[in-house]
Amino acid sequence: MDFPEIIKKNDIKELEDFLKNNDVNEEVHGQSLLFWAVHLGNLEFAKVLIKKGASVNQKDSLGRTPLSISAFFGFTEIAKLLLENNAQIDATSMYRAYNGWDGHIQSDILKLFKEYE
Repeated sequence: MDFPEIIKKNDIKELEDFLKNNDVNEEVHGQSLLFWAVHLGNLEFAKVLIKKGASVNQKDSLGRTPLSISAFFGFTEIAKLLLENNAQIDATSMYRAYNGWDGHIQSDILKLFKEYE
């Protein structure tokens, strides 16, 4: 089974089986597995991927990291998980927190960033 199907089914066991034969930092459509878990707001998948060694600072071709995606969507719990695992707060993450997907400032993300400065 491929990663998009596994995350769509939200099946942790299949994710763990997938990772036995695949690199935790491989990319699907130009983004890391962790990027996709964050993009879809899947905290449990993000936890497993990080535990298995996923790079929390891996950038895609547009310079986006999992943290910048969590900032954009306002996924505070995921952002906290990433920061607890040494994600770097960069200019893109700050910009995306100030210019969230819904056109609003992601205040909770900015508060969280202050805690990790």
